[in-house]
Amino acid sequence: MRSNFFLFLIFSFLTTIELNSFGQSQKSKPNVLWILIENIGPEFSCYNYSNIKTPNIDRLAAEGALFENAFTNAPVCSPSRSAMITGMYQNAFGAHHHRSHTTLSNSVKTLPELFREAGYFTALGNGYQGKTDYNFSIEERILWEGDDWSQREEGQPFFAQLTLNHTHRGMHWHNPKDPRSWMHEKYRDSLIPVDPEKIKLPSIIPDNFYIRADWASYLNQIQVADFHVGDIISRLKKEEEYENTLIILMGDNGRDFIRNEYWLYDGGLHVPLIVFHKGVIAPHTVNSKLVSGVDISASLLNACGITIPDYMHGIPFLEENAREREYVFAARDRIDDAYDMIRSIRTKKFRYIRNFMPKRPYTQHRGWLMHFDPAFPLIKYMSDHAAHELNQVQIQYTASQKPIEELYDIINDPEQQNNLANHPKYKQEITNFRKRLKEWMLDIDDKARIHEKPSDVRQVIFRDYIVFPSLEEQYNHSKIEEF
Repeated sequence: MRSNFFLFLIFSFLTTIELNSFGQSQKSKPNVLWILIENIGPEFSCYNYSNIKTPNIDRLAAEGALFENAFTNAPVCSPSRSAMITGMYQNAFGAHHHRSHTTLSNSVKTLPELFREAGYFTALGNGYQGKTDYNFSIEERILWEGDDWSQREEGQPFFAQLTLNHTHRGMHWHNPKDPRSWMHEKYRDSLIPVDPEKIKLPSIIPDNFYIRADWASYLNQIQVADFHVGDIISRLKKEEEYENTLIILMGDNGRDFIRNEYWLYDGGLHVPLIVFHKGVIAPHTVNSKLVSGVDISASLLNACGITIPDYMHGIPFLEENAREREYVFAARDRIDDAYDMIRSIRTKKFRYIRNFMPKRPYTQHRGWLMHFDPAFPLIKYMSDHAAHELNQVQIQYTASQKPIEELYDIINDPEQQNNLANHPKYKQEITNFRKRLKEWMLDIDDKARIHEKPSDVRQVIFRDYIVFPSLEEQYNHSKIEEF
């Protein structure tokens, strides 16, 4: 009788544990590790990109879910990170200009603050770069309690973020003594360099020996990032935390090449997104739903059973209550010394772009590009001295003005070369996108209506070079009906 009573107690305990379809307790608190890789598109072999080997990232994708249609809300790091960490569109609270100043309302809490309130230890860096680069001050807030998850209390779950900056364009790409470079000796036994002659360049990029070498270096840097992903996973397994850690790996914005990063085409916004959560996400999952960078905070909170604040614009794409979105919105504003205002909508079939400053060319001066991206000065030179050698997309990129509207059929034109905005066949689509964009901008109260002052530019070096908008160019939200 006593034995039967003991068995009854065990049975009662087990039945009180809520199990999901893959057998994991929903009452347990998983760790969360967010890996951000800088300036990267979905150039992994698990995304069917050839001429590259990313075995560690591929393995993570095979054990979890690969999202095919993930897009950030800005094509450069600081506004994109500001949106992801708050779950709010950057242009809804004044964080839309790259490396600018704004004030985040005390009623808005960032993702790590919400995890900390839920009992998590929050750690930034964890042996790698601890990049924040938000367009608001965090001095009076406690986002991160430490720089490594090992500093937490015994048994305490952690929310950790780290950045792999190896793929960020810079001099380290070409310095064999820099441990971030693919040429460093630590990678010689595990990294097979990409052959520049075998790669396929995007149509926008002029094709010559130097440009091919530059693109190959980018791919090699991705392989270096993959090497470190392997180290990170090995550490989790060694510490017996891997199976209880939700891992999210993604790019902070698109790849750093002309007409890619800084612009609202897919090259500047389409990022890899891989999520692993053993026992919750089925292995070998491939998901084609649209995911926005602003959805990350809501999704991680939802996956860990933490209430999603009402002010968040994102919707969860993980776990219970996951929903699908029809549109992904994005915004481009001032980046370094180049002032512009562009808004975009992406569906699974189309990308719509509205240029609010069409008289400003794509190739307006950018100090960073002139020094670090060999294709930028080359294409500017070609437009002046060898324009006949430019293809259709290169001619558009080097034109003196931008079209007011752009529409691209992603299915038939994945590189977005053929602008359909003035084609009679797509009049209904253009009308719908205009309506949706206007509704979105008014709904979030797009802060482009508040004109940036030179004192708000966080990078002082650019203040004297920025051409701030004239009265004619300034966005006036009261005239948005003129769309």
